[in-house]
Amino acid sequence: RSLCVVVDSSASMAAGSGKKFRVARQLAAALAYVALAGLDRVTVVAAGERIGERLPPLRGKQRVLSVVRFLEKLRASGPTDLGRALQSFCAREKRRGVVVVITDLFDPHGFQAGIDVLRFNRFEPVVLHLRDPDEIPKNLRGDVRLVDVETGAEKDATVDGDFVAAWTERSRAFQERAERYCLSRGVPYVAVNTDLPLDRIVLDVLRRGGVFE
Repeated sequence: RSLCVVVDSSASMAAGSGKKFRVARQLAAALAYVALAGLDRVTVVAAGERIGERLPPLRGKQRVLSVVRFLEKLRASGPTDLGRALQSFCAREKRRGVVVVITDLFDPHGFQAGIDVLRFNRFEPVVLHLRDPDEIPKNLRGDVRLVDVETGAEKDATVDGDFVAAWTERSRAFQERAERYCLSRGVPYVAVNTDLPLDRIVLDVLRRGGVFE
């Protein structure tokens, strides 16, 4: 059985406290270890606007250090286009199997494109949707200039209780839309709260994510 872990390495993953990218790499290492211990073939790939760094296929749990070293070197930068990146991945990857995509799903081209390109190419996608509860710092208030970390686009805003409430509602609605989209297409989906301990996150993913079924 083949497992590929795709880590979203676009700039939005390192926004704010950087928790999303840190947790993404930790989660990727944990899943790779579980798969290697079960004698599965494991590949790890970085993806942003295109496919970035790629770790060749590995077998055997003694290779987990190679995975950790690979993940430690990754950096989050640039825009997101998971559809384009994963189309390139599918063209190069001849062995079909499970593809776990660890991402915040922030993609101006639509998060659906990346999921669908895997489905249409007969891979088995699993979506781990990383969400940072502190994306807006708790002490941030007043008139601010918001800057999109991927495009550089700027927008002036007044951060107050109403703004935070509206942001929270949009975030909740986005998560629900992503989950509905995945589940309606038979794609396992797990929302990952980056504030939770890693062991709890991993257990939740293994229980609900369908990664090693």
